[in-house]
Amino acid sequence: MTDFRGISLLSLAVALAIPVAVQARPAAVAGSAMHFDIAASDVRTALSQFSRISGMQVVAMPTVVAGRRTSGVHGAFTAQGALDHLLRGTDLVAAMRGGVVVVKRASRPPAPRSTASVAALASVSPPDAGSGLGSAP
Repeated sequence: MTDFRGISLLSLAVALAIPVAVQARPAAVAGSAMHFDIAASDVRTALSQFSRISGMQVVAMPTVVAGRRTSGVHGAFTAQGALDHLLRGTDLVAAMRGGVVVVKRASRPPAPRSTASVAALASVSPPDAGSGLGSAP
């Protein structure tokens, strides 16, 4: 093998391939079913147990998970399926980003306007052109 200043090309290739293999593990785990046996508890404890079982890192702000409880998860699930089950009813969602699970509050769509407020907006008339409001000097 060719020697490059004391390092063989084979050694260099192995050294460069190891981080790729390590980074690929969480993605492979995320897609395969695993057995989860996580009891009902506070969300922080449940996420810690999920991390231990799945081997995935879980990130969540303490204020986001504080005071929330989960009914747990028991059985064979993918990592995402187990997370969805754990977080059901908690107003939290989990997203996987590069082998890391990020837990955050579920985004809420804006509340629809009531028909009364829409009707009130429709009844407002534009300013009078002679009043000087809305007209150019």
